[in-house]
Amino acid sequence: MRVAPEWPVGPASETVSGSDVIEDRGAGGERGGPEGERVLRAKYLDWCSARLADRFMRLTPEGIYALAERAESERAVPGNASGGLTFASLVERVTARLAAELSLPRYEEWSYAYGEDPSRFEEELSGLWREGV
Repeated sequence: MRVAPEWPVGPASETVSGSDVIEDRGAGGERGGPEGERVLRAKYLDWCSARLADRFMRLTPEGIYALAERAESERAVPGNASGGLTFASLVERVTARLAAELSLPRYEEWSYAYGEDPSRFEEELSGLWREGV
């Protein structure tokens, strides 16, 4: 038996409470043991990646740079003593910032919500998860 963590799980801001008890459905909350776990983890990565990519693609170039500047002011980047931005470091900073803003759930939280109603997530999957399994 596992306990559900707190995480808003839907557009209506339903919340899974830490006091809710989850019956064990096998590894990762999906039936099928290790294979089910692998598929569920692939779907989780796909879902998070799709949400992050969607948010990133809606940014203007100015928005990307502003987010990177904000991220830079919040933390020092090791190995970048010159203060100059490379494109790779800019993308890394913006990605980290967007991921924090999206408040993506931990795998355990997501797998619980997915197990309760997979249809809420299926439309948001890009399909890349099929390549990894």
